[in-house]
Amino acid sequence: MTSRYLLTFFLLLTFLTDSATAQNLLNNPESVVYDVSENRYLVSNFGSGDIVQIAEDGTQEYFVEDGQCHLGLHIVGDILYSACKEFGVKGFDLQSGELVYFFEIGGARFLNDITADNSGNLYVSDSQSAKIYRINPESGSYTTFVDGDVQNPNGLCFDAPNNRVLLCSTRDNSPIQAISLEDSSVSTVVNTTLDILDGFTEDSDGYYYISSWGDNYVYRFENDFSSFERHSRHAADPADIFFDKHNQVLAVPIFYGNTIEFVDLPQFVDNYNEEYGQNQFILHSAYPNPFNSKATLSFSTPVSSMLSLKIYNMNGQLVETLVDHVINAGEHNVFWDAKGLSTGVYLSEIKTCAGVTNSKLVLIR
Repeated sequence: MTSRYLLTFFLLLTFLTDSATAQNLLNNPESVVYDVSENRYLVSNFGSGDIVQIAEDGTQEYFVEDGQCHLGLHIVGDILYSACKEFGVKGFDLQSGELVYFFEIGGARFLNDITADNSGNLYVSDSQSAKIYRINPESGSYTTFVDGDVQNPNGLCFDAPNNRVLLCSTRDNSPIQAISLEDSSVSTVVNTTLDILDGFTEDSDGYYYISSWGDNYVYRFENDFSSFERHSRHAADPADIFFDKHNQVLAVPIFYGNTIEFVDLPQFVDNYNEEYGQNQFILHSAYPNPFNSKATLSFSTPVSSMLSLKIYNMNGQLVETLVDHVINAGEHNVFWDAKGLSTGVYLSEIKTCAGVTNSKLVLIR
């Protein structure tokens, strides 16, 4: 069995502390990054233009206040860069929070997401003018890298092995496109039926994740984009997602929910026997997580099989058996009502003939 599930104590503490006692400064959170040097998350507020830092204990403070930093964030070295709508791109010293770069881009209308290549060049999407800008921080100059070959460009992700920037768009049936860094040509990597795509990120194993406002899912793509699947479901509007390689979790800003959801990678059970062929049993992340009353546990299986789904507390004591019978092949949703239980961390365990997978759920009263 291949175990990919990880939720650190740091993140659990963040959930519990932030939700229970700390002031929530998030105001339409759009983009999030993780600053390893200070063990904190940095979040841009679309609603106010502030950047909020979330510390290891879950407390929030302003990193930049009234900075017009509404959209994408990206860290290069000791600089945090922010896409600031029509105002340009700003760079802030990670230690002091002082503004050290300000690139005013003439004609910019809605600078949205931002990424960087291995040479330190920045790439910024302009969703309303159908352009991608390239900025050289060393020279302080910028160029219009792509003009007109993209429609409603939004999420950007640098693909180093192929020397290109990957792109998704805020439109219906958004394709995944690639921009060559050699000649700025735009090509279609794969066409999809996914709508209103926002964030674009890559995990430690080379899988890509893209958030959709069309159906409020985050999708997981194979490295070559040959296939994709639903990875996690959210209440609404998952914005500019970020894979935190330090803690091995996906951070998802919930735009109108004024929160950040931290999602574990799905667990995959390797082929148990020939009956499974190339298919895999998949346990999706619980939703919502954290939750304060009821949660939905989702999973899919390629064949009919005997399955048990049980909830345990962190002392290993059985709390409730939700399923203990044969289930049909396909996707399944099981609802858990945690009435009468106290705030804490619980473990869901799914057992089939293919093996056992589990995930953690955070209950907050």
